Amino acid sequence: MDAVEFYELGLEEIFPVSAISGTGTGELLDRVVELLPDLHDDHSEDKNPKIAFVGRPNVGKSSLMNALLKSERCIVTDIPGTTRDSINSQLTYNNKEYTLIDTAGLRKRAKVKENIEFFSNVRTDRSIRDADVVILILDAMQGFDAQDKRIIRDAEKYNKGIVIALNKWDIVPEKDTNLLKEFETYIYERIRTSTYIPVVSISALKGTRIERVIDVAELVIQERKKKISTPEMNDFVQKILKERQLPMKRGVSLKFNTPFR
Repeated sequence: MDAVEFYELGLEEIFPVSAISGTGTGELLDRVVELLPDLHDDHSEDKNPKIAFVGRPNVGKSSLMNALLKSERCIVTDIPGTTRDSINSQLTYNNKEYTLIDTAGLRKRAKVKENIEFFSNVRTDRSIRDADVVILILDAMQGFDAQDKRIIRDAEKYNKGIVIALNKWDIVPEKDTNLLKEFETYIYERIRTSTYIPVVSISALKGTRIERVIDVAELVIQERKKKISTPEMNDFVQKILKERQLPMKRGVSLKFNTPFR
């Protein structure tokens, strides 16, 4: 009842509220919304290609970001889960501008216990949806597991370009010219319908071949813009059908109506 006395302080607007009952909070929120800037008037919208680095905790996402940017933009420690939110940074490479997105490490949903980790996963999922290319970073010493497979499925669901980066390649023992090919075969055996995804080996810590990630990502971006002719599409469908036949329904194999136009 004495709220009007606060006008003596010289303030133009005063909103008496009650946190317990919620009284007056509607008027306060209405005024706050009125004062918010109009997002549609923001002409600084980022139109650069967006590249999101995703993967399990402690595989080197932040280290790769820092190596590419040549600065300590992201915190790097041996403690998994240091990155809690998505971090956007601008990279100029070969006279082109890119937006790099460092994301929180994704763990199996059953292992997510904290609220902050849950919302970190939500933001990472949003980063995948907003990206043009998703770079799935693997620890070459840990291999490829179900969580990595789920990330690829999510990226495919959102129709994103995908690149797999095998990090920590410098500490892989007994490397030879065929080892990377063996790694590719090992990965493709677990994602048989996604063998189109390029695989590169890098060392974020030593900076070895890190630019190759951006080079391949740019190739993927250009491929996403490509238009496919009808003969090429028909040849592709026939190739896929040879590898995996369509399912049967009432004893009859389903068919595509070709040619595509």
